[in-house]
Amino acid sequence: MKKSQIKRILLSVALWIFGLIWFSPILWMLSTSLKPTQTSMTENPPRWIPSDITLENYKLIFSSASGIDVTRGIINSLVVAV
Repeated sequence: MKKSQIKRILLSVALWIFGLIWFSPILWMLSTSLKPTQTSMTENPPRWIPSDITLENYKLIFSSASGIDVTRGIINSLVVAV
């Protein structure tokens, strides 16, 4: 292997590692949002991949009972962005 190929491979590996570290909080939030509420609060040690995946947290924030109009906020953001 040439020296330039080794440099390119090392750079690629370093960038992948940096990218995983950079996006790990976002991946953690997504993972936690798919866990039941009680499990996400009491799980010790915390797991990256939930054992039982649920969408109850998303149902809760998009329901009118939550008291926050998330759908309206998304529409407002889209209007401002476009």
